[in-house]
Amino acid sequence: MPQVIELKNGKCETLFNERETSPISLSNTWVMKRLITSVNSWRSLKDTERRTRSMSNNKKLGNDFESRFCEILYSEGFWVHNLAQNSAGQPADVIAARNGKTYLIDCKVCSNRGFALSRMEENQDLSMELWKDTGNGDGWFAILLPGGQIYMIPHFVIKAMRNSQSSMSEAEIHECGTPLYKWVKKK
Repeated sequence: MPQVIELKNGKCETLFNERETSPISLSNTWVMKRLITSVNSWRSLKDTERRTRSMSNNKKLGNDFESRFCEILYSEGFWVHNLAQNSAGQPADVIAARNGKTYLIDCKVCSNRGFALSRMEENQDLSMELWKDTGNGDGWFAILLPGGQIYMIPHFVIKAMRNSQSSMSEAEIHECGTPLYKWVKKK
């Protein structure tokens, strides 16, 4: 049976265990405040753990996709380097080269809700602009869709779309992007 708390004038006066019906007298609300604070702290900790676990899962999904993407390109005859995560951040995830051309690629895992264009970070935008300005061609985004398809979208397309909307639907990714298998054949 649950315990019953009787509040009088904002103070906890009696606490009953309904099985025993014997009162435990409490002279102030300190015990209740501590209990409520402990419960709220526990909930906050659980929320933080849930968010951290979600971020860890997202990071693992991203890292797994980057590795798989590199393996695919390597199997298609590219020299591929997966840039290691570092504290300063990096402008892209992968550098790939084949047939005298080099590609700067950032890998993104897409959710069921589409691709949020805000996920192109400022350092990625600036680095891909500089990459192109120095004669290396366009920077690319490799987008992994929920069904497992990978689409390649050039940086300039992501940048142009970001000026008019906040996200790309899966249909827009299909329309504006190139399936990886076709992209690989052209390069």
